Amino acid sequence: MVISRRGREQCVESDTLVLETPAALLFQQGYKKSIILGSKD
Repeated sequence: MVISRRGREQCVESDTLVLETPAALLFQQGYKKSIILGSKD
């Protein structure tokens, strides 16, 4: 996947969170970007 590869190439720190994580919590914890990945199933 292009997004995942580019993140690794740029040494981006990442976390895996459940989709139901509230946006307010992400902002409160200092996250600046989010990428939602999934499959066709």
